[in-house]
Amino acid sequence: MEPRKTSNVKGLRLSEDECIWMKARVVDFKLCDRTYDCINCTFDKSMAKIVSENRKKRELGLAPKTKRDRMRSWRENFNALDAGQRRCRHMLSGRVDYKICPNAFECHQCEFDQLVENELTHLDPISPVMLTNVSGYSLASGYYYHRGHGWAMIDYGARIRVGLDDFVTRLLGPNKKLELPSLGDKVVQNETGWILRRDKHRAEMLSPVEGVVTAVNQRVLEAPELAHKYPYEMGWLFMVEPTKMKQNLRDLISGEESADWMHGESERLRHIVTEARGGATASAGGFPVDDIYGNLPDISWEKLVREFLLT
Repeated sequence: MEPRKTSNVKGLRLSEDECIWMKARVVDFKLCDRTYDCINCTFDKSMAKIVSENRKKRELGLAPKTKRDRMRSWRENFNALDAGQRRCRHMLSGRVDYKICPNAFECHQCEFDQLVENELTHLDPISPVMLTNVSGYSLASGYYYHRGHGWAMIDYGARIRVGLDDFVTRLLGPNKKLELPSLGDKVVQNETGWILRRDKHRAEMLSPVEGVVTAVNQRVLEAPELAHKYPYEMGWLFMVEPTKMKQNLRDLISGEESADWMHGESERLRHIVTEARGGATASAGGFPVDDIYGNLPDISWEKLVREFLLT
């Protein structure tokens, strides 16, 4: 009998490829093709629906008639397995040499899983970014922009990194705190994806894409100023496994259109500043600045958020 072949996924050597449902002996045969990314697996979701229906039938006292009716969650079977069979998905994928899962593969609640995801992301950093200056604000080449000033960038494995653009970091100034979604959370395009805080003020920002969060930038949580200084690089916020990528990207701004849009946003802000100053035109030498809100006491936080973040 020939030995099972190993697989190569994103530079990782998979020594095993049995699906967790197979390892827990719920199904006879199913191979994993997602590097044990159970959070975003359609097969896992389908099976979860089946076992949920079975649980309701048992609660109603209905006897199982078929093998499908007798299926229980692999998590229910998991605790009955020997420790050697409860190997972490990062051990199965070859990312770590040894790790036994203590959480029944509830990866979205696992601190170790988050640490590994962060390290993997840092090992595969954002490539050098080509920046273009448009009316004093930077735009990153190849990025997609939301009209609420978030950005999306297609990354490894067709995942999408999300961040905020240079305009909004200058508009609202340095953030004192960022409230980001957690691993496993779902974000929806055009709905609140994260929150910026400055002193007593808060600003909700709209997510540019829809998907499940697979990584969060812990560095920017600990040092929010990174998002202000390096919004397109070290200051990225989180990464998602997209669920409607093509549709979402069609609704975003990119290429030459993004430069026209940013110029329009700059002119709109300049008009607001001129009105606030009683008709005095903003000087070319002092505008824009790194902290527009902090230098414009006549313009309210709420107005800037409403006008440019669309929330």
